[in-house]
Amino acid sequence: MSLAPQLEQISVDPNKLYLDPNNPRLFSKECERVPLENIKDPGVQESTGKKIFGAKDKFSIKDLVEAILTNGYIPEAGGFMFVRSLADTDCYLVLEGNRRLTAIRTILLDEGKHKKDYPAALKSLEEIDVLE
Repeated sequence: MSLAPQLEQISVDPNKLYLDPNNPRLFSKECERVPLENIKDPGVQESTGKKIFGAKDKFSIKDLVEAILTNGYIPEAGGFMFVRSLADTDCYLVLEGNRRLTAIRTILLDEGKHKKDYPAALKSLEEIDVLE
């Protein structure tokens, strides 16, 4: 018997995925933690997205946006998002893959701008494969 978690690949509407404001990369004080019941709050999601988009690391959100627009969303290439379900909903909290979700949200926010030049990329974002 293995003690490793058993992950299941599922397809999810990206609008049912939520950024994790409690990601250790995003806060430094315990008092900054967001209670689980507040994670879906639009203000919490917006401020979390801004923190991720503004992060200074070698993997820029803009680069991820360009890669997804060029190639579509291919979880096998960039790594699957790891999620857990949010109790009593059909939504999921992204435990690993918050930058990818931020890039996907950025694309979907400007979907009209990308329709003509990147129809295949937009099609790949209708439902995305994640590991639960």
